[in-house]
Amino acid sequence: MCSNRQGGYICQCPRGYRLNNERQCQDINECESYYTSICANNAVCENTPGSYRCNCKEGFRETNNGRSCADIDECTEVEGICHHNCINVWGSHQCTCRGGYSLAADNRTCEDVNECEEVRGRGRLCIGNCVNTPGSFTCSCPDGYTLAANGRTCKDINECEDGSVCRDSDEQCVNTRGGYKCNVITCPENYVQDTRHKNRCKKATSYCLAGDEACQLQPLSYSYNFLPLMSNLTLPALGQGDIFTMRGPLWASTTVQFSLELEEVTAPPGVEQATRDFFYLKRTSFNQAVIALVKPILGPQDIQLSLNMKLYQQGTYRGSSVAKLIIYVSQYDF
Repeated sequence: MCSNRQGGYICQCPRGYRLNNERQCQDINECESYYTSICANNAVCENTPGSYRCNCKEGFRETNNGRSCADIDECTEVEGICHHNCINVWGSHQCTCRGGYSLAADNRTCEDVNECEEVRGRGRLCIGNCVNTPGSFTCSCPDGYTLAANGRTCKDINECEDGSVCRDSDEQCVNTRGGYKCNVITCPENYVQDTRHKNRCKKATSYCLAGDEACQLQPLSYSYNFLPLMSNLTLPALGQGDIFTMRGPLWASTTVQFSLELEEVTAPPGVEQATRDFFYLKRTSFNQAVIALVKPILGPQDIQLSLNMKLYQQGTYRGSSVAKLIIYVSQYDF
């Protein structure tokens, strides 16, 4: 624009332009001249011929003055932007999930958390069976157990308390983890059941003919003892768990010898069978021995041990007794 003056003229530029050395109007880059202060920090400055424009960043919209930007509340304006919960934040939003769910890779979808699998190897949500449900989990128990009041622990049902599960009067009911066994003690030949101890068979007569060594070596008694164990039983810190004790008489000048044998093991295919190495026989006094478990046993399996006790008085053999230990290992570890 040319403006006449006394004795001359001047050239002027409209707003948004400046006169350069060649007397031309050159656009002013307001975005560079004012650095970033010309627009708010939630907008990007764009130079235009003779002016500029503030473009709002994502998550903001232009206000009425055209120079500032206001936050967009996506949570209220965009339906279904989040699967579960939406939290509006400055210039954006954040999706969160209800308990029992986790945010997927798309940062909006909520996926069910399998709590039963997540804690595997780090602990147990259920002392029993863990069942994953949408957003949570439940604990259930197999047959032979009942769920405790805490909703997480399975308690073994003692079927033997009913008194009617074993029908024969000669049967002994043994409660096992998740079940029971009805056992009939059948005494070996030449032995009778002890009337005072139902689980013991004693020799019918202690008399032996002179020179009848086989008769003299026969045990004076057999006792049958039943022990239920859970599968993979955790052993104490020292690595031994005492499971059975046998005690001999307190006769004067008596020597007591103990020996342990593994007689029989029954286990289904795929289950490691216990061996003699799983058990340790230790003396705790001159007339007492203890069977200790030194390796966890996986179930289900049935094991029969024989603990033999021989008595000597002043070096002379006086007799022996045998304790049969029948171990019922459950398929469950609770």
